[in-house]
Amino acid sequence: MPRKRRTPEEAKREILHAAQELLLEEGPDSLKLSRIAKKAKISHPLVLHHFGSIDQLLFLLQESIARDIRNQLLSSLQNAPIEEGIFHALQTLSSIKTARLMAWLIAKGHSPFPPTEEQGLQKIQQLLHVRTGRSKKELGHMMLLVLFTSYGEGLFGSDLRARLGVDDTPSSKEEFRTWLFSKMR
Repeated sequence: MPRKRRTPEEAKREILHAAQELLLEEGPDSLKLSRIAKKAKISHPLVLHHFGSIDQLLFLLQESIARDIRNQLLSSLQNAPIEEGIFHALQTLSSIKTARLMAWLIAKGHSPFPPTEEQGLQKIQQLLHVRTGRSKKELGHMMLLVLFTSYGEGLFGSDLRARLGVDDTPSSKEEFRTWLFSKMR
């Protein structure tokens, strides 16, 4: 089979994508250089060439995951009617996939957020302020409520619903997000 030519940037993106897929499919124990290389259809030495070490690869994976989540949120809030954007943000943040990635990052001792200097949450707050006219302080409290609730939903929503005797169905999750959203109007 002929080799696939990639730019260094393409190779790094494909390696990070392969690592993220392994993490989601098989958990953190699957994040070995040889497994990532196989998933990315690239040689083990080439992974080391691009990242230097597994620790550097995992650090860049963390940043990539955190930025992807933030960029999805910014995009949904910029490009949709405000209510639709906020509702989409609730869905994204409360997904089991996002929760697992966040939990893995925290368990590894990493912040699940992009670097503070990038001011991602402040950008979202400013965008909401401009689009809604609400005070930044009120929006800050609302954002904290949404973030805490959404991550909790993703991590333990199914277990908590079972203990409350509530069906764990897509419609019950949607109903909860609708209820939460109504409290923020």
